[in-house]
Amino acid sequence: MAASEYVSVHSQADTEETELPIERTKLNLDSKSERQALTAIYVARGFEPLLANQVAQQLIAYDEFGAYARDELGISEKFRARPLQASLSAACSFAIGAMMPLVVTVISP
Repeated sequence: MAASEYVSVHSQADTEETELPIERTKLNLDSKSERQALTAIYVARGFEPLLANQVAQQLIAYDEFGAYARDELGISEKFRARPLQASLSAACSFAIGAMMPLVVTVISP
């Protein structure tokens, strides 16, 4: 269980690590169209176009690459794929779930 979870989440982490440099390159080559794409994302989320453009400009001014990674790719530092944590969580869950029938058997008359 834990090994398969590790492999699964590790492949997700690999995908994230591959996408970030590609996004950084796109940002360096054509920042105007990337800003328009970010604005379009906010419009799709329900912002008025003018407000969406202002939000995009503010977020770019605060943390340019972070805004693109978070909103365009769905990658943030807080929610990055952590394979070891996922595998340990799966192992603990499996162990607890396996103990339940044993506990019921021991407790019941």
